[in-house]
Amino acid sequence: PRDQRRAVHKIISKASRSLETTTQNGVHIDPSDSNSPVTSAIVVSWSGNARSSRRRKRKALHAAKEDRLFCVLRKENMEHQLAMKRITRALRCRNSDVGVGGIKDKKAVTFQFCTIKNVSKEKLEHACRHSLRSDLQFSNIRPIDGNFFLSRGHLLGNQFEIIVRRLKRVQKKAGGIPDMHLERMLDVRRSHIDKMVDRIKQRGFVNFFGTQRVGDAGSKDQVGVRPFDIGRAMLRQEWDAAIDLIVQGRARHLYNPCEEEIRARQTWISSGRNVKETLKCFPKNKNAMIKERDILQALLRFRDPLEAIRSMPHGMRCFYIHAYQSLVWNRAASQRIKLGLTNPVKGDLYKASDGEVRLVDDPNEVEMRMIVLPLPGYNVIYPTNSVGDAYKEILGADGITSLTYRGSAPAEATEKGSYRLLIAEPRNLEVESVAG
Repeated sequence: PRDQRRAVHKIISKASRSLETTTQNGVHIDPSDSNSPVTSAIVVSWSGNARSSRRRKRKALHAAKEDRLFCVLRKENMEHQLAMKRITRALRCRNSDVGVGGIKDKKAVTFQFCTIKNVSKEKLEHACRHSLRSDLQFSNIRPIDGNFFLSRGHLLGNQFEIIVRRLKRVQKKAGGIPDMHLERMLDVRRSHIDKMVDRIKQRGFVNFFGTQRVGDAGSKDQVGVRPFDIGRAMLRQEWDAAIDLIVQGRARHLYNPCEEEIRARQTWISSGRNVKETLKCFPKNKNAMIKERDILQALLRFRDPLEAIRSMPHGMRCFYIHAYQSLVWNRAASQRIKLGLTNPVKGDLYKASDGEVRLVDDPNEVEMRMIVLPLPGYNVIYPTNSVGDAYKEILGADGITSLTYRGSAPAEATEKGSYRLLIAEPRNLEVESVAG
């Protein structure tokens, strides 16, 4: 029966993305007897992606050393995931064939080292001339020997050149009510700037995550959906809610979407989350709403929200989880500030010279620059002072358990965690006044 065949198709599709199934009618039960009864059969074969993958692997085994490239990637006003999507389409390669050390800001002109494998220098140069636009380009392309390949975290730091305009400073004075302060904005004198720069050089600054990772400040009515909202839904294993948040998107005044994109997001809400109706309204430009398109098409195919979430690149899925971890880290850092930033306190965590993270027992034996806070996960330890209590309160209030105990949670709903220095110490910090 058709319903049973459909169930088999679905089981095989979920079991392996490398396999595809089709139905063949008029098949004899006994192939050697042409008079035997006929039935419908399910034919299982390697999928097109699997065949392509096998060809790429064979090609990689026999590829020359020149098929591994080192270059500089320049992008302008473009999100990292969109840049990777355009690159892989232009080069007809996988996401895993392109390696970078980290994610660069969208609202900037950024440069970063990049490694590419299984792509020749000639093919990359051809893509730069004909397939990639001026806001996404490669330069200094050269072949490299060996197995060197960049991946997330392969960086010692970033070098920034930042222009700050209309800079003001805040003056506070006590108000008439306890714990209330009155503020006013004043022009900044050069002497004040020099003093603040010297303080940062000597003491560093609190290593907060910014809006690029966590999301814009404000209520959901003001800024729309933020990355940590999606990450929180994923950690709760609320897959339908995560998809709903992704398709709703950010507030339109933050990024000026085209009219087609606005209509598609409005249709998603007004149609009661009707996938087919929403897809009909998607922009004709395939570079718009890429992840939303992939997710909804996967939802139509699998009718399983978790499988739809898995249609996103691995890096994108991790990004949402990391956004929530970063929000928790920021809140824990705010709690740690209340304990003072001059000296370590008992129960803090610090990174020892051997790379191990340990609890502070004697604050006099540890420097402030060694103090770390965990990005929550099932493979980290937590402070044993009030900062550790803050982690428990935040995760408990959000109903998150998969970051403290993995259990049977799928990979999309958990993370092992890591550590981040509380105080960042910038190097080669210089300030100059620019006229105009």
